[in-house]
Amino acid sequence: PALAAGCTIVAKPAKQTPLCALALARIAEQLGVPPGVVNIVPAADGARVGAQLLADKRIRKVSFTGSTEVGRTIMRGAADDLKRVSLELGGNAPFVVLGDADVEAAVAGALVAKFRNTGQSCVAANRFIVEEPVAQAFTHRLCAEVGKLVVGGFALALVETLSAKLRIFRAPEFRGTAFLLAVLAMLVNLLLGS
Repeated sequence: PALAAGCTIVAKPAKQTPLCALALARIAEQLGVPPGVVNIVPAADGARVGAQLLADKRIRKVSFTGSTEVGRTIMRGAADDLKRVSLELGGNAPFVVLGDADVEAAVAGALVAKFRNTGQSCVAANRFIVEEPVAQAFTHRLCAEVGKLVVGGFALALVETLSAKLRIFRAPEFRGTAFLLAVLAMLVNLLLGS
């Protein structure tokens, strides 16, 4: 949206994953975007660089996807100049299945909601809220479909991505993710009888 509105971009990617942003800047350059329009600032000290960007009077809009804690810091830093802020925080997206739902359609939707883009979506379903009348049928059908996922396709990419994140990040939320994945795997095995 910034480019479409005629604005320049200064992006500070996460220190663990700067190459994607650098590749996008390179592609923009190859497509003819003038130098200085897309600017990538990889940084080992994200907090320090982020604070410098927030203090810069030329920056009028800040967008951030990530943790609630960092989002609060950004909001406080942006308040001094009344910078516009867009935050996508926390990633606790529910997938809700009501009691009168078409179970097959709900399972198909759940698979897409959870596994699209190899699960690397900030809006991917992180929890399922299922009303009692369809809870058992939904759970069994979802487990059956997850059991059909072939390791080596997008499922392998998901596992590799999570494994990489678990090696990169040592934060408690990722240790929690590993625990939840282990519990989910046990439940699927129990339900599928394998």
